[in-house]
Amino acid sequence: MYHFNRHCFGVTSSPFVLAATIKTHIKKYKEKHPLAYEMLNESLYVDDLFYGSSTIQDAFTLSSDAVSILKDANMNMRKFDMNSKELKNVWLNSNSDIETNKHSDNHLKVLGLVWNNLDDTLGIDLHSLLSNLNENECTKRNVFHTAAKLFDPSGFISPFLIRIKCLLQELWQLGIGWDEVFTGQIKENFQNWCKEIKDLQNLKIPRYYFPDQIVIDNQDIQLHVFSDASLKSFGAVAYLRYKTSKGKFQTSFVISKSRVTPIKKLTLPRLELMGDIIASRIVKHLKGIFKDIKKVFCWSDSTIVLHWIKGSASKYKQFVANRVIEIQETTDPISWRHCSGKHNPADLLTRGLTSRDLITFIKWWHGPEWLRDAETFGLRKNAEKGPLTSDELTNVEMFWVRITQNDSYSNEITCLKNNKSLPRDSKLLCLNPFLDSNGILRVTGRLGTQVIAPLPDIRVEQSAPFTIIGVDFAGPLFVKDTNAKQYILLITCAVTRSVHLELVGDMTTDTFLLAFRRGLCSAVISDNARTFKRAELEIKRIWNILNHPDVKNFYSFNGIKWQYIVERAAWWGGF
Repeated sequence: MYHFNRHCFGVTSSPFVLAATIKTHIKKYKEKHPLAYEMLNESLYVDDLFYGSSTIQDAFTLSSDAVSILKDANMNMRKFDMNSKELKNVWLNSNSDIETNKHSDNHLKVLGLVWNNLDDTLGIDLHSLLSNLNENECTKRNVFHTAAKLFDPSGFISPFLIRIKCLLQELWQLGIGWDEVFTGQIKENFQNWCKEIKDLQNLKIPRYYFPDQIVIDNQDIQLHVFSDASLKSFGAVAYLRYKTSKGKFQTSFVISKSRVTPIKKLTLPRLELMGDIIASRIVKHLKGIFKDIKKVFCWSDSTIVLHWIKGSASKYKQFVANRVIEIQETTDPISWRHCSGKHNPADLLTRGLTSRDLITFIKWWHGPEWLRDAETFGLRKNAEKGPLTSDELTNVEMFWVRITQNDSYSNEITCLKNNKSLPRDSKLLCLNPFLDSNGILRVTGRLGTQVIAPLPDIRVEQSAPFTIIGVDFAGPLFVKDTNAKQYILLITCAVTRSVHLELVGDMTTDTFLLAFRRGLCSAVISDNARTFKRAELEIKRIWNILNHPDVKNFYSFNGIKWQYIVERAAWWGGF
């Protein structure tokens, strides 16, 4: 049995072993050279390093530290290239171990793109494609072969590529074989597309997002993502918006993604929603790269989809609900806004564009014009003026309530929107929270589940109105232009809750009896006022005086029963 004492070159695990070895080695320098460690850890792709710095001195320091770190593991960094002659002179005149690229033709391959370090621009690599472009026959195999050679990871030419993607889908739907020669309109479209590829040689994309007159530190950098869809394709495009030192706003293209629509037919709003899914994923990706982004804005020209995104996912069908949940998890629904279709640059991803028009199309490379005009972008110029209606005030109140609740209970709200259980450590768990139709967080609490005491029998037994009554005085009321006081005798029915009011001049027993004689009842409930106690005695005395048998029979049948509530317990009078 033999055992290798060196790592074998070319085995399946070699790429992983290389990456793991580098990451393990550079961790030793994380504290000594933190910036160089961050550069090597995040910007090293297999054996290529692509990085930038704000100043020449910082770039020289980073490169020197990186060379020193890897040299300690017998890994020599070489063939350095840069877009600054001054930096190259610093490298050449220094005593460092930095080895520059002496055979550069100013066009370098960087992660599949072509970098021109003279004017610091990026382009599409067309060398292998143009060499045998005219030899391709009009077959499905050659269409795939040609489209695959256009490598565009950042989506610079997505409006141009979406045309060939749609053509490929059309070939599949027609059932054309791999080596079957197709004719007609499809052939003409493919040949025209191939002729336009040569124009992409003139495409130059600035590598640097920001011009020289901007200071990146502490700048209010915004991310704007536009999405759109049609019956053929859908996609999204992102821009960075920043303020220059001259006080003007500028934008820069960042990335775009496009997809052809599924063969299964979907409604246009659902396709728009799929475009918004791409937009939300772009936001998540870019926020992890650009740490200086302060605000994020997502734009769509579909009011239906915007209503879905800002609503509760539980109200929609599964297809819409699943995608709304993903969008709400990766972006803030408040950041979604409406823009008109003619101002939406993502519309180019749904219609396609020729290569010649794409190179000079300002809306594609910088977004709509209003995005650079003023700070109050996207505001309606035809907004109505005048007093707010009650519905508008209610909507505004609901809006700010949702904002406030989301600041304090964002985890709980997210769980409720996704029909998930609340975390065990949530303080709202015992209160059975739920979201109402307006998206407001509410709780049932103890008041919604408490056991209510049974009503007294006198409240639920059927009887004529004012058979069982409660009495009390209200006042005094001061009469205008006189010094007299007036009182109100309040008589309420225990069953129907009807109320009868009698105006009386004082609270004496005689006055009460005069007011009380207007009706006949079987039971009276009152507090322990002396007037009521004295009245009870008077009524009993009057009934006792009338000894006529008929009167006695009537009294025995209709005798008034007087009941007092507990002293110093006024709430008993609520019965």
